[in-house]
Amino acid sequence: MGSSGRVRPAPGLAALLLVLLALTAAGWFAARPWLAPPAASPEHVAGTWSRVEAWAAETRHANAPIEGLHAALEPLRRAGARDEAWEPARPPEPASDPATQQALAALAAWGQGGGLGDELCIVDPADLSAGPPRTVEMFRLARLAFRHGRDDGDPAFAAALRLGAYLRGRGPLLAGAVGFAIARDALQVAEARNLPAGPAFMAFAPRREEVLPILAREAVCSLRLAEAALRSGASEPQGLADPGVVARWSTAWVGPERELAMARWYLGERVAAAAAAGDDLTAVAATQALPDEPDALPASLLVRSLAANGATVVADMQATLAAWTARLGPPP
Repeated sequence: MGSSGRVRPAPGLAALLLVLLALTAAGWFAARPWLAPPAASPEHVAGTWSRVEAWAAETRHANAPIEGLHAALEPLRRAGARDEAWEPARPPEPASDPATQQALAALAAWGQGGGLGDELCIVDPADLSAGPPRTVEMFRLARLAFRHGRDDGDPAFAAALRLGAYLRGRGPLLAGAVGFAIARDALQVAEARNLPAGPAFMAFAPRREEVLPILAREAVCSLRLAEAALRSGASEPQGLADPGVVARWSTAWVGPERELAMARWYLGERVAAAAAAGDDLTAVAATQALPDEPDALPASLLVRSLAANGATVVADMQATLAAWTARLGPPP
């Protein structure tokens, strides 16, 4: 105690307080990026997202029932069908096993007017397990049609070409990639068998304008999956069900609203950048690349979980388009 009677803090305590203050400040600055709203106004985010949704809805293919396609997949599923070595130069031969015969007959029937349903994302967003396996089964079915059909005059062969076009015209990134892969396989068969550009080849040819809607649907469907997941675990699901809640981060700095707002902003900007690249698919691919370091992504757990590196996928699409045009000519 000094002569004035006041208690002076011990030097050690003062030093400890300074350390705690420094740690608190450091923690705040470290956490601040994870609390901040998107780097754009709500109006800008909403406007960009409206354009993304419009691009996602672009398609050449009308809604049509998907049940016939499920009927084509079911015999293969029951038989436990597995992938076989892909040999496009292998001469076609009639299917001998009943499961393949049933699947190809059902695929041909689907090709007379079936579709992929009326869901933008093909699969119910709440069904997180149904999408990829079902899409892979569709790819396997198309390969069977190419393996056993001579050319696009065969109903199942033509239906497989149609399936590829529908996946490109109605699906997000995985479905779109499979749709382009089906076109690539058909092209390899055409080259190996020296097939002409028949009616189905031309009607269901891959198109440059399919790429942007695929990227837009990937963004929209990814956000829908996130919204469904957050709703299922939210304490107030009716709040998250409000379509506008994801943009109103001004009243909630952290939590689902902030994460959804960040995802809508980031995913929307990526699609908008792809649209700005125009017809240059090399430039489009560059907009879909992810940084090597995860910390270079925005500070959002949802953004970092949803961000997909689509650069390689777009490059593969570009290669398929170029090869198709060189061999069979541009689409009509």
